[in-house]
Amino acid sequence: MSESQVCVEKSLIFRSNTPYSTDIVSDPGGRDLLFCVQLNDSKLNYFQQPQDIKESDFVEFLEKYGRHSFLPPSQVQPSFSAFYRAGDPILIYFDSSSVLSMLRQPVKMGASGLCVDGNPAGFLDSKSTSCTRIFANLSKSCMTDPALDAASYYHDFTVLKVPINGTVMQSMKVNVTAISPPGAPHMKDNTCTNVVSEVIYEIEYSGTSGIQSVSVQFKMSNISGSSRSSLQQHFTVHFWTRTLSHMLPRSGNPGYVTGAPLLIANSGAMQHVSLSAMSFCLLLGYFLFLVLHCLDFYSALIGKRRNMG
Repeated sequence: MSESQVCVEKSLIFRSNTPYSTDIVSDPGGRDLLFCVQLNDSKLNYFQQPQDIKESDFVEFLEKYGRHSFLPPSQVQPSFSAFYRAGDPILIYFDSSSVLSMLRQPVKMGASGLCVDGNPAGFLDSKSTSCTRIFANLSKSCMTDPALDAASYYHDFTVLKVPINGTVMQSMKVNVTAISPPGAPHMKDNTCTNVVSEVIYEIEYSGTSGIQSVSVQFKMSNISGSSRSSLQQHFTVHFWTRTLSHMLPRSGNPGYVTGAPLLIANSGAMQHVSLSAMSFCLLLGYFLFLVLHCLDFYSALIGKRRNMG
């Protein structure tokens, strides 16, 4: 058998992936059929020199050889409205990497209550959550896990005032101000000190003008142990506006829900309605237009006067 070829038993070759004819030869003893590949012979191996393609030839080759590829379709960029709506995820921007992301509010998952970090914080959705983290190697996680480091909750990113579909302008960025920012966690005598146990975001908003300011404050604690250590964390996101002294409970979205308080606007300030049916209708022009109840009221009043007359 020639040293310029490598042969294997034919039974090991299921298909010859070549458009050219091939030969099956017998071993010197004539017992087994062999499939052989020639070595070091470009002609026998059907080697072809790649053809250089110029830019002017590209269209011609595209028409001749172009076909569907196995490349996945391009990702469709999400589109956002001109302003945040109730429940919309709050967008953040990482300046160092030019990455657009969302402000996260971790929640617990399942009966174990372990933290799920992917939950986005919703606009105007003031709420508190809590969850548990378990550390298999505390000495390693203490220095590397961003969930334990206060800086990861405000450093290196900004909050966008309103959703952005194009270029993120500097005027649309809101810095997150840390109130009494703590230092980084560190190990000391088998204890991880200065770890985050509670995060509280205070977010000021102004209608469709979006988010005006963001502050964050922390509560810190220590974790002891070397393996299977745990920590319960609490996360709060609270929205407020200078127009209101506190967030009023919302009714329907949109519209009102039966039994929920009505809201009125008085010189730019909002408050709950606490009027009787008669006084509410008499002040109709001053506050808001409520047709049905007032028509019923005046109809009854006119009917009573007619009966008296």
